[in-house]
Amino acid sequence: MVRIPDSAQIKFILNLEFPEVRDPRNRREDGTVQLSNERAEQYQALMVELEGLPDDELQRRHNEAHQEYMEALRVAEEARWPFNHPSTKADHTYWAQMPLWSIREAVALSLDRDPVALDKYNMESYTVNSSFAAKFMRQYNLIARTTTAAEISFPIHPVDFVEWGQSRGIELSDAMVTAVLTRYPLEDWKDAFAEEVELHDATRAELDRLKVEIERTGPDGGLAQRERSSCLKLIIGMAVKKYRYDPKAARNSAVTNIANDLNELGIGIDVDTVRKWLKEAAEELPPSQTD
Repeated sequence: MVRIPDSAQIKFILNLEFPEVRDPRNRREDGTVQLSNERAEQYQALMVELEGLPDDELQRRHNEAHQEYMEALRVAEEARWPFNHPSTKADHTYWAQMPLWSIREAVALSLDRDPVALDKYNMESYTVNSSFAAKFMRQYNLIARTTTAAEISFPIHPVDFVEWGQSRGIELSDAMVTAVLTRYPLEDWKDAFAEEVELHDATRAELDRLKVEIERTGPDGGLAQRERSSCLKLIIGMAVKKYRYDPKAARNSAVTNIANDLNELGIGIDVDTVRKWLKEAAEELPPSQTD
């Protein structure tokens, strides 16, 4: 049996360390608490330690215990929301097989949630009371702003989203990244990404050179047909292999990405012009690539 201390601070700390003390089934009529011999010894030792502390040290210990208690309450309250239920966890292996993700799907998956499960909820309406909902909206707004700035576009390929997120320091679920890179394996992520950046820079330089070449005209005011065909083949080849341009797709993030890279070089070709040249260049592809 153990006695209950008079000090409210000591009582608070002991109640956190020994929750069974609060169980009325362990209370005796004389005010003592029935505990096992081992727990009673631990309880008594801690109480003696706390009673021997100076007031300022006891206050510090009490403040720490109170913070832990409030954090435990917050975690319990957060777990109560249905979008934090274990059933809402994402099946990343399944979603990595999708050819494209919408912005909401990408945000949900980046935070380890199933997009379909979250579709039931207006996350913005929960931001005041739920830390996850607030986190979701911050992530969504951040990515939406980059879309507005034409840095990326949606729908987006899973690999493109992971590459962009990694390069910008965006929080991404480890399980999501693993699933995507397993589906589209890379020998070594960091080395491969560095190589991709190097190839990307080389491609932009080649596009710069090609622009000069295209603007070079012959006596009749245009490139010779053979030169023109060669330039178009170079354009479509780099667009398909380095920017993942798909001539069969109705929408292509490659068009915006190419225009952005050219703008960074100070060339300033608009999206419509890039789209026009890519469409014309696509005619140089063999039928097996366009059917």
